[in-house]
Amino acid sequence: MLEARQETRSGQSAREVHLALKSALKKMAEAEKCAVICFGEIMARRLYRELGYGSINHYAEAELGFSARRTRDFVALSRKLADLPRLKAEVESGKLGYTAARVIAPIVDRTNEQGWVEYATTH
Repeated sequence: MLEARQETRSGQSAREVHLALKSALKKMAEAEKCAVICFGEIMARRLYRELGYGSINHYAEAELGFSARRTRDFVALSRKLADLPRLKAEVESGKLGYTAARVIAPIVDRTNEQGWVEYATTH
């Protein structure tokens, strides 16, 4: 948020504020992608234990300020990404955003991965 505040100031034109908003949203999408990939790494390698936590849930709540629901979302998506290489590749490349990946994750499996990933990246 600090960067967005620095990019905008009172009195800017609609176009300038619009461009600042688009820039902020692009940065937010990149941050979400990075967050879910890093979270998956911490979960998969149980790195939360090295950080003094007995579970990913305790780590996410204490260190990340995640609610139980947000933790469940990240855990579920991280597990899907670990099991579905095409889905993971599309998220890592930025072609498929965090929100779209989270929405399709409950219904994607190895038998329908290609179709859902293609649909999600084009719609």
